[in-house]
Amino acid sequence: LLEFLKYNELQLFNSENNPEKWSTATIRNVIKMIHDVHRQLSLLEPTEIPKELTVFEPWKARDLYVKLAEIIIKEYRDHPNQQWQNYTGRLLQFMDELKTEHDAIRISKTIIHNDFNPRNITIRQDGSVCIYDWELAVIDFPHRDIVEFLSFVLPESFDAEVLRKLLDFHYSLQPRVTPRDAWKRAYSFALKEYLVTRVSFYLTGRIILEFEFAERIFLNAFRMFEIIEDW
Repeated sequence: LLEFLKYNELQLFNSENNPEKWSTATIRNVIKMIHDVHRQLSLLEPTEIPKELTVFEPWKARDLYVKLAEIIIKEYRDHPNQQWQNYTGRLLQFMDELKTEHDAIRISKTIIHNDFNPRNITIRQDGSVCIYDWELAVIDFPHRDIVEFLSFVLPESFDAEVLRKLLDFHYSLQPRVTPRDAWKRAYSFALKEYLVTRVSFYLTGRIILEFEFAERIFLNAFRMFEIIEDW
């Protein structure tokens, strides 16, 4: 798909390190777009879903994610941020909580992008959204794409009310009324899953590669989790 993009017509492209470029209006526009995609994909019959797309069950790869968490705890033990040790230690706790919390959620799953961030999203000059690189797509709760996207586009130390309004906007788009508490629990689960299964890869990869955004999205995801838990 990238070869078909006209770069002179793009407003935002590869902006994973530039949350300041993302306006509230643009963030809402992307949330609306991915909601519409989730909605359309949820209408597919089981026979229409490619067999390569599977339900994501991270507890079946527990040993992998535990190992990643142990590497992060070791490699980042001298991090200057005082919250860091507490946060990294909670990755192991989150891993052990995923299966139980997942089974308690009564919300329909759909095909999700599963790598939904500004590395795979571009905004054209006319404001239209282009989403690409779907090779990591799985079947999961739609909340998973939303929390990853917000962890990238919100600045560090973002205002809690900004997050609440964006999540309220996403909630308002649902065609059926789902109890708000149930919907909120799915955000909490999605953040735990995201931290354990995706952010952990960025943090361990950053030991060798330069993922400038890795620490910011790690802290943002934990801040989002704490705000939702207190909501």
